[in-house]
Amino acid sequence: MTRPKKLLRRSKVALLSKKTKFVMVSIVVMVVMVSVTIAVLMVGAGRKTLPIQGVSTGLSSDDLNYSRVIVFLQQKGLTPKNSTITSGVMNFKIGETSVTLGLGDDLDGRLQTLWRVWHEYQVKGKTLKTIDLRFSYPLVKY
Repeated sequence: MTRPKKLLRRSKVALLSKKTKFVMVSIVVMVVMVSVTIAVLMVGAGRKTLPIQGVSTGLSSDDLNYSRVIVFLQQKGLTPKNSTITSGVMNFKIGETSVTLGLGDDLDGRLQTLWRVWHEYQVKGKTLKTIDLRFSYPLVKY
């Protein structure tokens, strides 16, 4: 007497397309990277806890904007050094370039401007000395 062969069940994950799996893994990796970055920033800055949605952590808007700036720069492949925040203004260096960034209104627009200016001068092969993004127009010295 022969036993019936076991039917192999394919998991739901195995049935997904390669593209779908790639997108899912990419999302998970990005969430982990952002979480780790925020954790490192909070621990490195001597913060008590990580921000949890709906719980007051005592973090100022400058602290939260600082985290947004760092994550944005890292996503673009840039490494900020010697960063400081004073009165709503963040100063840091990217390579040899000094950057001054206002953390007030339209931070996302300022970050996009920073990226455009940085990328444009890199393509042209010019070395930037300073980028000042506290005002409505960027001030650039090279």
